[in-house]
Amino acid sequence: MLKLKDSKTEMVVFVSPRVKLPALSIPVGAESHQPAGHVKTLGMNLDVYLTMEVHIKRVFQVSYFQLKTIKTVQIFCHLKPLRD
Repeated sequence: MLKLKDSKTEMVVFVSPRVKLPALSIPVGAESHQPAGHVKTLGMNLDVYLTMEVHIKRVFQVSYFQLKTIKTVQIFCHLKPLRD
């Protein structure tokens, strides 16, 4: 039997941008869930229209942070090939 944690369960309904999102409410355990604007599943942020805008913004944020960290570490690196 599949056990779901009610508070962590999210739901999304994928529709075309031309279609109005239907009003749904699905009971899961003791809680009732409405469709979310986007959900994260398997490392992907999927929004209602599958535009991937949320996912792309998140990837840019993480990449910028990593590049900033590399630049900070590079200052302390004394090996010439790594500084060029």
